[in-house]
Amino acid sequence: MKDLRKMKNREFRIRISNKELRISKFLCARLFVVFFALGGSFVIGVEGLRGEEIRWYEWGEKPFQVAEKEDKLILLDLTAVWCHWCHVMDRETYENSEVALLINERFVPIRVDADRRPDVNDRYLSGGWPTTAFLTPTGEKIFARTYVPPEEMKSLLIQLSDFYKTHRDSIYQEIAAFRKEQQVRKKTASENTKLSEEIVDEILLSLEESFDTTYGGFGFRPKFPNSNALKLAFFQYHKTRKEGFLQIARKTLDGMRKGLYDEEEGGFFRYSTSHNWKSPHYEKMLDVNAEILQSYLEMFQVTGEKKYSETAKGVLRYVEATLADRERGGFYGSQDADVEALPGEKYYPLKRKDRGRYGIPYVDPTLYTDWNGKMVGSYLLASTVLGKERYKHFALKTLDRLWKESYVEGKGMRHLLTEEGSQVEGVLKDQVYMAQALLDGYEVSGDSKFLERGEILAEILIRDYEDEVSGGFYDVAKSMEAFGTVSRRDKNLEVNSDAVRVLNRLYHLTGKEEFREGAEKALFAFADLAPQQGIFGAGYALALERFLHYPVKIVLVGSRKHRDAKKLHKEILRLYEPRKVVKLLDPAVDELQVGEITFPEMDTPAVYVCIESLCSAPIENAEGLQKRVREFVRENL
Repeated sequence: MKDLRKMKNREFRIRISNKELRISKFLCARLFVVFFALGGSFVIGVEGLRGEEIRWYEWGEKPFQVAEKEDKLILLDLTAVWCHWCHVMDRETYENSEVALLINERFVPIRVDADRRPDVNDRYLSGGWPTTAFLTPTGEKIFARTYVPPEEMKSLLIQLSDFYKTHRDSIYQEIAAFRKEQQVRKKTASENTKLSEEIVDEILLSLEESFDTTYGGFGFRPKFPNSNALKLAFFQYHKTRKEGFLQIARKTLDGMRKGLYDEEEGGFFRYSTSHNWKSPHYEKMLDVNAEILQSYLEMFQVTGEKKYSETAKGVLRYVEATLADRERGGFYGSQDADVEALPGEKYYPLKRKDRGRYGIPYVDPTLYTDWNGKMVGSYLLASTVLGKERYKHFALKTLDRLWKESYVEGKGMRHLLTEEGSQVEGVLKDQVYMAQALLDGYEVSGDSKFLERGEILAEILIRDYEDEVSGGFYDVAKSMEAFGTVSRRDKNLEVNSDAVRVLNRLYHLTGKEEFREGAEKALFAFADLAPQQGIFGAGYALALERFLHYPVKIVLVGSRKHRDAKKLHKEILRLYEPRKVVKLLDPAVDELQVGEITFPEMDTPAVYVCIESLCSAPIENAEGLQKRVREFVRENL
């Protein structure tokens, strides 16, 4: 009765013998007393006024203060603009007035866009999107589901809010015990851990064992593209010439092409719910397409088979047409699976001309820094592999725009850029993938400003994100204002592995020891964990390989404006050598020194190939350059 007294001026519905009555709060209370006195029983469905809407909070300090003050659980809706089941849940569950009323009265609701707040997403994602998570006022997760239909949601809301009221103390005791157990398990790498090829071998064994020999990919279902696993397979094939590794890549890319590729408009869907790739979730994500594009370009480099370059071109056409801000530079975040009239499973099988009758699935115009960094790298690779300068120009234009509009002096890159400006500081992924793109930009353009900017981000990475005790990099900066479990900074294996590759590459480009040390400490921090992650340790295996072995350093000495220097540079970029690091030295502006090696100034541009302290004789002609590089590498590596 207490809850009924609160509900002033609201209309209620009572269903008796399948007939619905609309009555006032007062009459409802009287009926309750009468029926109870007569020994009867009935169920009251509380709807409130039509149009009751959930009073969502944004992630921040306010909802946690309210939850603490009112001692209520937080309902966290982790959603995404491209997510089909998020739309369904909004329409069927969150727009249901009874659900809205229960949420508003019993919970503090927070809605978070997963793409805009990757730090929150990484902490609370539970099984996929939408994630429906229930948190204590301190932000500890006590229960989570994905999609919840309305009737089930009503029951769940009542049960959980009542349970919290009656079991509050035991809930917090369980949380404290769990956190203590986590602290015991969380240990740094043991003193006996060594950075060795044995770790790489363990991960390679997982790669081979989890490979689906029938349809390609890894595991059974669902099937996700795994670009690092494919990159590791390419690397091992290049290193050992074992056909099995090439077969892993070939089978996977052929299977993905048959199932996840949009034959009409190009681009790849996010993943498949079936093991044969043919039951896609139809969202098209920028980061997914960036990684897949690199895989097909690399496969074309390795095999020379045209079908892989044609697929890559299809991805590029899609991105240019749909996800690129062609005027200003930059790439949009995603395209929805559905149009209003049709769900993706009915829309995307249509021919292109028929799709047009239903409209175009929504495109999120937000520029996410980390995803843009990945696509910039893919565009730069496409410019060299496919010989199309426009991809390079657009990629460099994007780098310049993001640096101008999203970089904050002394703090690094903000996470997203919209018409309202850049937002969300302090996310590790943005610093790592933007730095990676800047180094790609330097190698392809020869413009030292990109190298300098990459160094700036790497220095911020070490200063603001490094775990100074155990090594590795936290997912958010130490200065970031954080709430809930985001306040306990975490270290992600995949992003740390990519950070190691960035730092190691910078070390070989600049000779600065701080970058090598940061990379080494991060590798030690994950040396015990990475082999346990199976194919999800592939990025770590790549990073460790690059760290343990000296790269193929290719140094071009000569004026960037010289015609012969441009020809040599173009051949260097076209060369498929996954271990290469490209350094450009212009005698007019640069010291002719890299680390301990000093290069002579010559009358004409020349290329030197260096492995450790051993360098080749100068190569002055673009013709035959690739052959001479391969011969030198074969003899000395």
